[in-house]
Amino acid sequence: MFNNKSRTQNTIKNSTWGVISQITTILFAFVYRILFVKVLNESYLGLNSLFSNIFNLLSLAELGIGTTITYRLYKTIKDEDEVETAKLLDFFKKFYLLIAGIIFVAGMICLPFINFFISDPSQVPADVNIYFIYLLFLFQIVVGYFWTYKNTLLAADQNAYVQNKFNVFFTFFSYTAQVILLFTTKNYTLILIVSILIQITQSLIINFYISKKYKFVFVHKVKLEKQKKNKIIKETGALMCHRIGYTLVNSTDNIIISKFIGLSTLGIYSNYSLITMSLTTLLTNFFSGSSASLGNLNVSETVENKYKVFKRMLFINLAIAAFCSICLFCLLNPFISVVFGAKYVFSLDVVFVVSFNFYFNNSKIVLSNFITNFGYFVKDKIRPLIEAAINLIVSLILVQYIGIVGVLLGTIISSFCTAYWRDPYILFKYEFKRSQKGFWLFRILAFVLMAIIGSITYLSCYFIPNTWYFLICRFAICAVLPTLIFSILFFKNEHFRYCFGLIKGLFKKIFHRNRQVITSQAVTNNQIEINNDKKNEK
Repeated sequence: MFNNKSRTQNTIKNSTWGVISQITTILFAFVYRILFVKVLNESYLGLNSLFSNIFNLLSLAELGIGTTITYRLYKTIKDEDEVETAKLLDFFKKFYLLIAGIIFVAGMICLPFINFFISDPSQVPADVNIYFIYLLFLFQIVVGYFWTYKNTLLAADQNAYVQNKFNVFFTFFSYTAQVILLFTTKNYTLILIVSILIQITQSLIINFYISKKYKFVFVHKVKLEKQKKNKIIKETGALMCHRIGYTLVNSTDNIIISKFIGLSTLGIYSNYSLITMSLTTLLTNFFSGSSASLGNLNVSETVENKYKVFKRMLFINLAIAAFCSICLFCLLNPFISVVFGAKYVFSLDVVFVVSFNFYFNNSKIVLSNFITNFGYFVKDKIRPLIEAAINLIVSLILVQYIGIVGVLLGTIISSFCTAYWRDPYILFKYEFKRSQKGFWLFRILAFVLMAIIGSITYLSCYFIPNTWYFLICRFAICAVLPTLIFSILFFKNEHFRYCFGLIKGLFKKIFHRNRQVITSQAVTNNQIEINNDKKNEK
C-alpha cells in the first residue's frame, strides 16, 4: 500500500532524516579528510576532486529522465494506480540500463586523454596509476545505474527517509573501514576499492528493501505504451537542457582549476568545496524532503494555497541560506587553519566569493523545487545552456587573471544573468499569475539584512585568535548573534511565527512521547512491585 500520511508529516520526517544523514556524512567526511591530509597529501585530494567532476560530466547521459518519471509517479501514487506505476518503473529501468552502457562507452573513449586535464602531471602521486583510478570511478558510476531507478519510487511515495536511515549506517561503516586502511596500508587505490564495494553493498540492500516493500507494484510485469514513452522522451528533451546546463555550471570549476592552476591548488580548494558542497547537500536534502509533497500539492490544491506554501518555504530558504553564508564567511579560514593547517588557507577575497557564491546558489533552492515539481522546466529549455555557456566563457577568461576568484565569479555572473530572474518570472507568470513586486522586495531586503548582520558578526569575530578554544567561541558567536538579530527583526512576521510554531510543536510531540514512555514504564514497575508484594504475603 502506498504512503497515505499527511504532507506535513512526510515533509518533517523526510527532511529530518535527510538532515541527520547529511550531518553524519559531513562529520565523518571531515574527520576522514583531516586524517587523510595528515597521512597523504593535497595531490590525492585534487585527483579525487578532478575525477569526480569528470564523471559528473559523463553522467549527462542521464538527461534528467529521473525527474520526468518522478513527476509522473506523483499522480499514479496519489491515484493508487499500481499498474501504471509498474509501467513507468519498467521503462525507467530499461532506460537506465541503456544509459549505463552509454556512460561506459563514453568513459572508455575519454580514458587516453586523462593527462590533458592535469596542468602538471608531475603532481600526480608516484604510487597512483591514474588510468586504473579512472576505471574504478567509471565502474562505480556505471554499476550505480543498475539499481537507482527503484530509489525514485521511494522518493515519490514520500518515503525518502528510509534511504537516509540506510545512509547513516553505511556512512559510519564505510568511513571506519577507510580510516583503518588509511593507517594500516596508506594505499589510496585500495581505500577507493573498498569504498566502492561498500557503496555497491548499500545499493543492493536498499534495492532488496524496496522490492519487498513495493512488491504489489513489481508483481505487475507490464510495459509502457509507445505513445506515453514518446511523451516522456519529449519532456526529457526540456530536462536534458537543464541537466546539461546544471552539470556544466557545477562540474567544470574543478577541471578548470586543475588545468590552469594545478592539482595541488585544487586539493586545497577541495577542502573549501567539501564544506560548501556538504552544506549545499544538507540544504538540498532538507528541502527535497518536501519535493514529493510539492508534487502532491500541485495535483490537489488551489493556486492560493500553493502560493501560501511557496511564501513560507521561501522565507525559510532565504533565512537558512543567509545564516549559512554568514557562518561560512566568518568561520571558513579559521576552521581550515586550525584543522588542516595554515598552508591550506586561501586569502579573504577567495573566502568572500566562496560565501557569496554559496548564498547565490542556495537562496533559489525552493524556486527550483517549485519549477521542477510543478512541471515548468519544459518552458525554460534554452536558459540552462545559455547559463552554462556564460559560466564557461567567463571562467576561462577570468581564471587567467584572478585565479580561483575568476572561476567562482563565472558561476555567479552566469546565474545572475539567467536563472536568478528567469525562474521567478516563469513561476509567477504561469502558476501564481500575479506580480513579482512583493517577491523581489523581500528578496532584496533579505540580501541587505544578510550583508548587515554578516558584517556585524564578522567584526565580532575579527580579533579572536585561531586556536581550538577560540574557534569554539567563534562558532558560538556565529550561531547566536545572527539568530538573535534575525529573530528580533522578524518576530512578528507571519512566516517566522509559523516556522516557530512548527518547531515548537515538534518538540512538544517528542516531549509528549517521552513522557508517555516514562509513564508507561512507571506503571509497569508499579505493577511488578504490587505482584511481588502479593507473592510475599502468600
